Amino acid sequence: MRSLLSGTREIRQVKVIPLSASVRRCDNGTMYVSCGAEIKSSTANITQKLDYWAALAPDRTFLAERASDGTWRAITYFEALTRVRRIGQSLLRRDLTADRPVAILSGNSVEHALLALACMYVGIVYAPIAPVYCLAARE
Repeated sequence: MRSLLSGTREIRQVKVIPLSASVRRCDNGTMYVSCGAEIKSSTANITQKLDYWAALAPDRTFLAERASDGTWRAITYFEALTRVRRIGQSLLRRDLTADRPVAILSGNSVEHALLALACMYVGIVYAPIAPVYCLAARE
């Protein structure tokens, strides 16, 4: 068996922050853990990355899931951005806001991701709720 480290591929160096953390314990049992290194954000929010990649690599796959027939169903960055904007506009037309949030009752799917991104894109609070929790609530 050929080693993953052998061959002609060059190993790329990856920058990582130094691992250091401080722990503060409270009398009530609460623990506060803080990272010792400053973490710099390159964007103000996650939806800016969608705008960025839709412009830089519009045809690159962003989301993919298996279809019922076993094939892959893929959405590119450009398709995702287009759908997110349309869904976001539709949510705003329904007068949804940070005070009138969206509950997403769904398992993991491309549709779930697009709806969540649309909420973030237009500033609407959302809560993902797994279907299993709804079934467990029966009494």
